[in-house]
Amino acid sequence: FLDSFPLKAVMAVPLRWGPRPLGAIVLHDTADDREFTNDDAMQLSRFADFASLVVVHSQRERLQEAVISGSIDAIVAVDKKGQIVEFNPRAEKLLGYTLEEALHLGKGGVIRFYADGITKARQIADRLQHEPITDMSLELVNRQKVNISVLFSGVQQGNGSVGFFRDIREIIQRKLLEGLLESLKAAITTPDRFDALQTLVEKVAHELGSKSVILYLYDREHNQFGVPPICVGVDNRQALSGPVRPDSLIAKVLSRSAPLIIENTAIASQTQDSRFTKREGVAALVAWPLIVGDMSVGVMVSNFGEPRMLENLEQPLEIFGKMAAVVVANLLHVDRIQREKLLL
Repeated sequence: FLDSFPLKAVMAVPLRWGPRPLGAIVLHDTADDREFTNDDAMQLSRFADFASLVVVHSQRERLQEAVISGSIDAIVAVDKKGQIVEFNPRAEKLLGYTLEEALHLGKGGVIRFYADGITKARQIADRLQHEPITDMSLELVNRQKVNISVLFSGVQQGNGSVGFFRDIREIIQRKLLEGLLESLKAAITTPDRFDALQTLVEKVAHELGSKSVILYLYDREHNQFGVPPICVGVDNRQALSGPVRPDSLIAKVLSRSAPLIIENTAIASQTQDSRFTKREGVAALVAWPLIVGDMSVGVMVSNFGEPRMLENLEQPLEIFGKMAAVVVANLLHVDRIQREKLLL
């Protein structure tokens, strides 16, 4: 370092916070007659102590900002007048307001987020005066006037409070995705590859609570869905003995490259496979593609015996489908004996 620069005198002191090193301050001089004294070192050390405080405070602010911005929870902080002072990206997505809009809602602006209005806001504020709140069921209303069920946790902080909101729909979706990913683990750890496919379908049926789940495998050699499907019911028994293949449904799913949800097959115009739905007693279904790159591996169809709301399935199945496609593709790279077993 000294050889690289025409320095005649150098003095350095560390920046520390307890045992943790933060950096260093280096003074240097190019004058031939400059000599740093012990008093200089003492003054610089005192300055370093103050500089360490500034660095730690800056790091904490950046850390706090990163935690708030990157949180999977919606975070809203308000002062004692109900004026919003912090509104993270998840809150923007959940409630439909931008940060700038939320900050300019004015005194008591947070009240408009509660479906019960000022009554619920006062109840929460009064309770936070005495204790933190954890996982309180709460109804919010977003900018589009749509009610959202959330779990609320809050804590008093200084003259205001900080609230954490978790969308119950997302909690359900995360738990479902965790269960679906467990089905992939079960398939991967099954020695026999054909049994692994059977295990995968059984586990998916169990996680979705389906009447049946059918895996239509793509026969790449003949460029068609020619391989007999693997199908099971929730009680882990073979549920269907040769289901009708819903070709138009499969075509729709592959063209979308995303899950297709039909919550009531009796009134849905999306499906023309009435023979399939009537024969198998399907009142609702969700189907999703298994695609790796530009290669179709198959399609999975989950059938329900009665109409039901299925909107919470779309995002988990989209994520699961991409991972399942890779697993199924690997399982289909079988030797001749295994391939014959699939085609029997």
